[in-house]
Amino acid sequence: MPFQSTQIEMRVLECVSQINRKAWDEIREANYLFTDPAYLQAVEEAHALESQSIIFEFYLEQELICGLAGYIFTMDMLNYCSKQLARLLAQLRKLLPNFLKFKTLIIGTPISIGKTIVLTPRHTSENLRIIVSNLVSYSEEKEIKLLLVRDFKDEKTPLEYALEKIGFIALSNFPQAFMPIPWKSFDEYLAAMRYRYRNETHRRMKQKNKLGIHTYLNNQASALDYSKSYVQLYENVLKQSDEFPHEFIGEAYHRAMWDNLSNRNIWLQYFQEDELIGFSHFIQYGDQIINQYLGFDYRVAKDAKLYFNALYDIIEFAIKHNVKVIEVGVTTYQAKSSVGFSIVPQRMYLWHRQWLFRKLSRYLAPNLTSNELSKCHVIFKDQTLQSLPKKL
Repeated sequence: MPFQSTQIEMRVLECVSQINRKAWDEIREANYLFTDPAYLQAVEEAHALESQSIIFEFYLEQELICGLAGYIFTMDMLNYCSKQLARLLAQLRKLLPNFLKFKTLIIGTPISIGKTIVLTPRHTSENLRIIVSNLVSYSEEKEIKLLLVRDFKDEKTPLEYALEKIGFIALSNFPQAFMPIPWKSFDEYLAAMRYRYRNETHRRMKQKNKLGIHTYLNNQASALDYSKSYVQLYENVLKQSDEFPHEFIGEAYHRAMWDNLSNRNIWLQYFQEDELIGFSHFIQYGDQIINQYLGFDYRVAKDAKLYFNALYDIIEFAIKHNVKVIEVGVTTYQAKSSVGFSIVPQRMYLWHRQWLFRKLSRYLAPNLTSNELSKCHVIFKDQTLQSLPKKL
């Protein structure tokens, strides 16, 4: 559906297969997973969230200058408030059943985190302002109440300035955990640690071996034979988590990832005798690894320190395969920092037609990670190898 504003045309696509792949690939960052149409197609086919895919393409004189991939769903804000505030607001639901339930458009992916924006380097601030204005106009026309553009980090981008100029409010997003890989071997990685953490690493690895757990790396279609088990193990993790489960990772997810990204997928599989008692799924994309989802049988996993060992196994794989950086997503920052991951803050931008709601949104969405971040560890002797936010 074309949407014309001045010289820029906005085309709205309802599925990933409609993307102008040739033009999209010409302006996207080549080694960035989250803008690869193959990955976006996998996300769409995974059916992890009850939502509708949507893609916006912006053309200037028939040339693609910007693409935004996202999804539309109904967001219940009570799931994202503090427990105390949610209990209070829930009383209003008895009178107003749809209170704080919004038809929402998110520019981002319902699976994992990552910026789903492609942009020509020849953009101008005026182009960006028009693009953002068109996005808001579309949302108003379709009665979309809430609009989020997610997953910005590091230096502020020209698109962020355009979002703020149109009236979007900047909010803190969940931080990202990542690790650059400067080591030539796993032993070198261990040697870089301070004594206390190196001993802890050896202890965790011995626990896994003591319980007779064997590790397999599978990047073949045969990994899908265990899809039902992956789902059961993933459900165990959901039950243990304090976070609201935004998406559900079922069998369709694993099939979709294989169908679209084939052996870029790696499933770490943990067996005790012949029983699968844990897994971790990650994607090797160029010189990066993006860790996606995991699952455990906690009857064994806790004693085996399997969560930590899964991180060690990914690090060892990355070192052996000349990977430059590992991304391991959000949550469990304390645990991830204890094996050497850095934490970087992220930002998102919110628009709502009511100015007052935009202002109040900063108080309705508290920083759920502040307490956990305050307990993070810097584990290396050379502290430049790891960074944590200066303000937690």
